[in-house]
Amino acid sequence: MGQTGKGSRIAGYPIVSKASTIASDEAVVHTPSLKQCPSFVVTIDDVDRWLSELEVVVQPDYYSGLHQASEPRKCQLSDYLDPANKSKELCAEMALPRRFLDAIHVSSTDKSIVGTDALVLVHAGRPGNFAPLHFDWDHHWVAHCCLTGRKRLLLLPPEAGWLLTPVINTSALLVPKFSEADRRCLLEKLDGVEVVLNAGEAAVFPSLYWHGVTYDEASLSVSVRFERDVRGRPLAALPRSWWLQRLVAPWLVDGYPEELQGIVELLLHDFFTPSSEWEQRYTRINDRYRALLVERGEHAGAHALTSEDFSAELSIARGELEDSYAIESLPTQKDDSVLDAVQQYLFEGFPKIDRGLARMSSWYAHTVRVGLEPKRGLVRVSHEKGSIVHGV
Repeated sequence: MGQTGKGSRIAGYPIVSKASTIASDEAVVHTPSLKQCPSFVVTIDDVDRWLSELEVVVQPDYYSGLHQASEPRKCQLSDYLDPANKSKELCAEMALPRRFLDAIHVSSTDKSIVGTDALVLVHAGRPGNFAPLHFDWDHHWVAHCCLTGRKRLLLLPPEAGWLLTPVINTSALLVPKFSEADRRCLLEKLDGVEVVLNAGEAAVFPSLYWHGVTYDEASLSVSVRFERDVRGRPLAALPRSWWLQRLVAPWLVDGYPEELQGIVELLLHDFFTPSSEWEQRYTRINDRYRALLVERGEHAGAHALTSEDFSAELSIARGELEDSYAIESLPTQKDDSVLDAVQQYLFEGFPKIDRGLARMSSWYAHTVRVGLEPKRGLVRVSHEKGSIVHGV
């Protein structure tokens, strides 16, 4: 891998070409609704050592990894990527082990991400593997860097979600497996893009954008993820929702509104108001998301999509939704010292937030393990001028 070269262009969307140093201004994938990007540089050193020493956690497919439907297993990365290996197993994601973190350097002069940590996740797949269209719930920006092999990245804007048969944060349409003609037709209609990533190439996008992956070759990638604003954390502690995604995603790009604290308190109040049935809470909070979208002029899809007697999301993911919304059935034991730490993290950007709502939110986040501070795979973002370390 050489130094940063002049960016190549695929289908009119610029990505960095054959580089170990990835600059955000060269790797950002532009769509009609995404025209800004934070400024940073990611450098990745000594990938050969990863190939010889890194173990990856693999499972039968993306869904097994997501829902822990089967026991994962570890295998040597070099064996996993070996062309002689015919396994269809997939490493959907795992935190980069601590001893490899010194190979990742992140530098930025963008004040909005100064002093934060970047989270580094590893992804590996083999020909035929895929990740369905989904969005992530950490409210971060992502620099997705392909280190070996070749893969295809699909990206669609959040406002397309209501047309993707969304179920929580995943599309029920298996778009990565569509024919090439059908994928192209869908992307053209919904302002999406398909980007081919070869070894040494990367794409930068907000995690709340719809994205999916198809592996053309055995491939290793990392996603380097970071925050621009700590005020998104309480929203990431609420259950994953494609309505909330659509509301928040523009703020991730353009900045949070001045009235954000009021919106956060309103949503937390709606969520934690007692309900005799969890479905009442689910309906109430989703009605609120839609109303807020309409207030902001986002009318498309913001009304009922199906009959009152049928919901694809409730039918397909009823158990998962009940786990998220039936908060009256959750254990009430609280470790005050643990909740203090969770609350400090979640509401770092809201020193004057309602204390009761903040405490309830911290208890919920800790109990269901959502929106918590990442503890593994962290690298420090350097913001000193001239501190960029170039790869070999």
